[in-house]
Amino acid sequence: MERKRSTGISVGASSILVVFVVLCLTAFATLSLVSANSDYKLTRRTAQAVEEYYAADSRGVECVAQLEEALNSISSQEISAAAVQLGWTSQGSVFQRQVPINTSKNLEIEVEYSNGRIDIIRWQVVNTQEWSQDDSLNLWAGENGFSALPPLS
Repeated sequence: MERKRSTGISVGASSILVVFVVLCLTAFATLSLVSANSDYKLTRRTAQAVEEYYAADSRGVECVAQLEEALNSISSQEISAAAVQLGWTSQGSVFQRQVPINTSKNLEIEVEYSNGRIDIIRWQVVNTQEWSQDDSLNLWAGENGFSALPPLS
Protein backbone atom coordinates (compact mmCIF):
# COMPACT_ATOMS: atom_id res chain seq x y z
CA MET A 1 0.00 0.00 0.00
CA GLU A 2 1.17 3.28 -0.96
CA ARG A 3 0.24 6.32 1.01
CA LYS A 4 -0.11 9.63 -0.60
CA ARG A 5 1.68 12.34 1.14
CA SER A 6 -0.06 15.67 1.34
CA THR A 7 2.06 18.68 0.92
CA GLY A 8 1.10 22.26 1.61
CA ILE A 9 -2.18 23.56 2.92
CA SER A 10 -5.19 21.42 2.37
CA VAL A 11 -8.40 22.71 0.81
CA GLY A 12 -10.23 22.62 4.17
CA ALA A 13 -7.79 24.94 5.90
CA SER A 14 -7.93 27.52 3.10
CA SER A 15 -11.74 27.46 3.18
CA ILE A 16 -11.72 28.13 6.92
CA LEU A 17 -9.29 31.00 6.38
CA VAL A 18 -11.50 32.55 3.66
CA VAL A 19 -14.60 32.25 5.88
CA PHE A 20 -12.70 33.89 8.77
CA VAL A 21 -11.54 36.78 6.55
CA VAL A 22 -15.08 37.32 5.21
CA LEU A 23 -16.48 37.38 8.76
CA CYS A 24 -13.83 39.90 9.85
CA LEU A 25 -14.54 42.15 6.88
CA THR A 26 -18.28 41.95 7.55
CA ALA A 27 -17.77 42.89 11.20
CA PHE A 28 -15.55 45.85 10.28
CA ALA A 29 -18.03 47.02 7.63
CA THR A 30 -20.87 46.88 10.16
CA LEU A 31 -18.84 48.83 12.73
CA SER A 32 -17.97 51.45 10.10
CA LEU A 33 -21.62 51.80 9.11
CA VAL A 34 -22.78 52.19 12.72
CA SER A 35 -20.02 54.73 13.44
CA ALA A 36 -20.82 56.76 10.31
CA ASN A 37 -24.52 56.78 11.19
CA SER A 38 -23.90 58.05 14.73
CA ASP A 39 -21.50 60.71 13.40
CA TYR A 40 -24.16 61.83 10.93
CA LYS A 41 -26.80 62.14 13.67
CA LEU A 42 -24.41 64.09 15.91
CA THR A 43 -23.51 66.40 13.03
CA ARG A 44 -27.19 67.11 12.32
CA ARG A 45 -27.88 67.90 16.00
CA THR A 46 -24.82 70.15 16.17
CA ALA A 47 -25.78 71.97 12.97
CA GLN A 48 -29.31 72.52 14.28
CA ALA A 49 -27.98 73.89 17.60
CA VAL A 50 -25.59 76.25 15.80
CA GLU A 51 -28.36 77.41 13.46
CA GLU A 52 -30.71 78.08 16.40
CA TYR A 53 -28.02 79.98 18.31
CA TYR A 54 -27.07 82.25 15.42
CA ALA A 55 -30.73 82.94 14.62
CA ALA A 56 -31.24 84.03 18.25
CA ASP A 57 -27.96 85.98 18.15
CA SER A 58 -29.15 87.83 15.05
CA ARG A 59 -32.50 88.63 16.71
CA GLY A 60 -30.58 89.88 19.76
CA VAL A 61 -28.46 92.20 17.64
CA GLU A 62 -31.63 93.55 15.98
CA CYS A 63 -33.23 94.12 19.40
CA VAL A 64 -30.19 96.04 20.65
CA ALA A 65 -30.14 98.13 17.45
CA GLN A 66 -33.86 98.93 17.83
CA LEU A 67 -33.34 99.88 21.46
CA GLU A 68 -30.41 102.13 20.63
CA GLU A 69 -32.34 103.82 17.83
CA ALA A 70 -35.39 104.36 20.05
CA LEU A 71 -33.38 105.68 23.01
CA ASN A 72 -31.41 108.12 20.87
CA SER A 73 -34.58 109.64 19.45
CA ILE A 74 -36.39 110.40 22.73
CA SER A 75 -35.86 112.44 25.86
CA SER A 76 -34.24 110.99 28.99
CA GLN A 77 -37.57 110.94 30.89
CA GLU A 78 -39.16 108.53 28.39
CA ILE A 79 -36.28 106.05 28.19
CA SER A 80 -37.73 103.37 30.48
CA ALA A 81 -41.16 103.50 28.85
CA ALA A 82 -39.66 103.17 25.38
CA ALA A 83 -37.50 100.22 26.44
CA VAL A 84 -40.47 98.41 28.01
CA GLN A 85 -42.51 99.01 24.88
CA LEU A 86 -39.78 97.25 22.86
CA GLY A 87 -39.81 94.24 25.22
CA TRP A 88 -36.93 95.16 27.53
CA THR A 89 -36.99 95.35 31.29
CA SER A 90 -35.22 98.32 32.81
CA GLN A 91 -33.41 99.03 36.04
CA GLY A 92 -32.29 102.62 35.72
CA SER A 93 -29.92 102.81 32.76
CA VAL A 94 -29.49 99.00 32.56
CA PHE A 95 -31.82 97.09 30.24
CA GLN A 96 -32.35 93.32 30.05
CA ARG A 97 -33.99 91.03 27.55
CA GLN A 98 -34.26 87.31 26.82
CA VAL A 99 -34.29 85.95 23.29
CA PRO A 100 -35.43 82.30 23.04
CA ILE A 101 -33.02 79.96 21.28
CA ASN A 102 -35.11 76.78 21.60
CA THR A 103 -37.35 75.18 24.22
CA SER A 104 -34.48 74.68 26.65
CA LYS A 105 -32.21 77.70 26.13
CA ASN A 106 -32.45 81.49 26.10
CA LEU A 107 -30.00 84.17 25.09
CA GLU A 108 -29.92 86.71 27.92
CA ILE A 109 -28.86 90.21 26.94
CA GLU A 110 -28.03 93.00 29.37
CA VAL A 111 -27.01 96.45 28.14
CA GLU A 112 -26.29 99.81 29.71
CA TYR A 113 -27.30 103.08 28.08
CA SER A 114 -25.20 106.14 28.81
CA ASN A 115 -24.18 109.26 26.87
CA GLY A 116 -26.16 108.22 23.81
CA ARG A 117 -24.54 104.84 23.40
CA ILE A 118 -25.24 101.27 24.47
CA ASP A 119 -22.59 99.09 26.12
CA ILE A 120 -23.21 95.35 26.23
CA ILE A 121 -22.76 94.04 29.76
CA ARG A 122 -23.87 90.44 29.25
CA TRP A 123 -24.59 88.25 26.22
CA GLN A 124 -25.05 84.76 27.62
CA VAL A 125 -26.79 81.48 26.77
CA VAL A 126 -28.76 80.20 29.76
CA ASN A 127 -30.50 76.84 30.20
CA THR A 128 -34.17 77.22 31.06
CA GLN A 129 -34.87 73.61 32.01
CA GLU A 130 -34.00 72.27 35.43
CA TRP A 131 -31.20 69.73 35.45
CA SER A 132 -32.18 66.39 36.92
CA GLN A 133 -29.73 63.69 37.89
CA ASP A 134 -30.16 60.34 36.14
CA ASP A 135 -30.14 57.59 38.77
CA SER A 136 -31.34 54.83 36.47
CA LEU A 137 -28.04 52.93 36.61
CA ASN A 138 -27.34 50.84 39.68
CA LEU A 139 -23.64 51.60 40.18
CA TRP A 140 -21.33 49.86 42.58
CA ALA A 141 -20.67 52.10 45.58
CA GLY A 142 -17.26 50.64 46.36
CA GLU A 143 -16.15 48.59 49.30
CA ASN A 144 -18.12 49.14 52.50
CA GLY A 145 -20.65 51.21 50.57
CA PHE A 146 -18.27 54.12 49.99
CA SER A 147 -17.94 55.53 46.52
CA ALA A 148 -14.59 56.62 45.15
CA LEU A 149 -16.19 59.80 43.83
CA PRO A 150 -17.57 62.60 46.00
CA PRO A 151 -21.35 63.00 45.93
CA LEU A 152 -22.85 65.55 43.53
CA SER A 153 -24.34 68.54 45.25
